[in-house]
Amino acid sequence: MLYHLDVGHRLVSGQVIDLAQDKLSVFGANYMRRFMYYGVKSALDSGDRTASLARLDAPTFREYALEFFRRHHPVAQGRNWPSRLSSFFATSSLDDAHRYAERHGCKGGVRIYEVIADGNFPAFDMTWLDRTFPNDLGIPAYYWHKYWTGQRFELDESLNKSDKRPSLMETILNQKITIGKRAA
Repeated sequence: MLYHLDVGHRLVSGQVIDLAQDKLSVFGANYMRRFMYYGVKSALDSGDRTASLARLDAPTFREYALEFFRRHHPVAQGRNWPSRLSSFFATSSLDDAHRYAERHGCKGGVRIYEVIADGNFPAFDMTWLDRTFPNDLGIPAYYWHKYWTGQRFELDESLNKSDKRPSLMETILNQKITIGKRAA
């Protein structure tokens, strides 16, 4: 069973969400509007590393850089990593959904739903993303690479000496899913 924290209070039991790699999710549409507002969407599409990213706020830079890395970095070539912009996010346990809510400061009224989906899904350690980086595509590439290759943050010997948080894995779904019953 998978679980999703319904921060936007948009989900209902029985709801079917059909996502595909070429269709933006609600999450992805939000960030795509930001990319267009800041004038960096064409650079994302073309792979232009010279676009000015200085005005992007931290969350927008993170999602821009993750998508840029997934599309254009040599390490990503030939991999079938799902776009976060076309995805629905879930955790593999109810405890992890609660940990996500706590880590991201969600207070009161947290709604968590079961998510029903077929198949095996990639899991990525979102702890790699819990940082603020300078708006430079090269500096955080180490973190993007670790995230996209599914490596666990808590096993990184160079970082876990100073950051003791355990890994928190997110599952990325970009297919048809059904919202199950409310779990919390």
